[in-house]
Amino acid sequence: MSRLPRLTALGGSAENGRNCYLLETPSGSILLDCGVKRIVTPDHVGEYPLLNREIVAGIQAVFLSHAHEDHCAALPLLYALGYEGFVYGSPETIASAGQMIEKWMTFVRKQGGTLPYSSADASKVRYAALALGSSTLGGLRAMTGRSGHTVGSMWIALGWKEEGFQLFYSGDMCTCAASLAYDAPPECDAAVLNCAYAGQILNQDEQYDTLITFAKEAACSGSCLLLPVPPTGRGCDMLLRLIRHTGDDAQVFAAKSIITNTGKMMKNRKWLRDSLPEETILRRVRPLETHEDYKKACSCSGSILLVTDGMLTTEEGQLCLRLLSDSAQNRVLISGHAAPGTLGGNLLDAAWRSDNAIAMQVGKLIIKVHLDDRDAAAMQKHLHAHKTVFFHSPAENCESTSALYAQLGAEGICLKPGTSLPL
Repeated sequence: MSRLPRLTALGGSAENGRNCYLLETPSGSILLDCGVKRIVTPDHVGEYPLLNREIVAGIQAVFLSHAHEDHCAALPLLYALGYEGFVYGSPETIASAGQMIEKWMTFVRKQGGTLPYSSADASKVRYAALALGSSTLGGLRAMTGRSGHTVGSMWIALGWKEEGFQLFYSGDMCTCAASLAYDAPPECDAAVLNCAYAGQILNQDEQYDTLITFAKEAACSGSCLLLPVPPTGRGCDMLLRLIRHTGDDAQVFAAKSIITNTGKMMKNRKWLRDSLPEETILRRVRPLETHEDYKKACSCSGSILLVTDGMLTTEEGQLCLRLLSDSAQNRVLISGHAAPGTLGGNLLDAAWRSDNAIAMQVGKLIIKVHLDDRDAAAMQKHLHAHKTVFFHSPAENCESTSALYAQLGAEGICLKPGTSLPL
């Protein structure tokens, strides 16, 4: 066993996806998240954390920050490699994780890829609820708080000494989410910090103003605005903003799953800011369930369509694109990460659009659901962390020559997968 305590990146740092960190402490080894990286090549579909039987044999517990595929969809791999313990997460995260894993498995099979685990392994995943606040697991002390990314998403602070907390893991974090609340963490000696927008400083209000401008333009011109979004988190925020700030001329359509998740979010007040409207506001939205619903929505003048998912990998989203793509009046906006090889990623490539006769306008509008350079610098200052490992962004955006490094005024660390850092 390596010298303790020690943090090893098994994925996620120096890249976008497959977030997974092994923490070896004097009180035992734990794993922080276990996700996949969505990538499609002629040789394989998806990349997984650098786990093996030897590593897994030493893991005593797994903490799950939230139920997005890049944080949870490799959990069955742990059980395929012999893990028999619990995965700890919020009740809301636990309720969603199985569905996200199943969605990932379906995607890989449809792409003709090979999974490193079976459906039987997926059914072995054992979850245990972890409440907000303080708790003790064996020799570890844990504190959790709301991270502002999705309903149920939590940051985790861990301690294995009597005094203070030694490690902070942000999971995916946003301190200025439109709907979701955020709790300030305690000071920690070291941090594993989300920085998906490394190299950028983003203004959330300006982003939403641009979204509303595009929506109103579509309503006035009789064109269509296509918004591929995740069915939770950013998708819910965008739906609420659109129905609150567009006029009666705008016809807002949304996939039934987005409407349902938004309604559930609005009822779960402990995760939310205090300024949200009542759930009745969703009555303005026209639900999309069948292919016929999607076709009718695409033929409506001045329509705004929210479809799943953010990378346009669903049949319904791809159907809308086919119906709308031959008109230069229509517009599609990619508002989050779009992995290479996905339809969402391809749309951002002008050469690909030309080769595939895509006439509609294509734009990139980042709706902020992570930390940018300014946020990361503020969090570093708040935590007083002596060592900070960044994840969710390429290495060149986080190392000593980057804008992030300049914002911090102190060295940040980008652990390439398979490398370790003594704590």
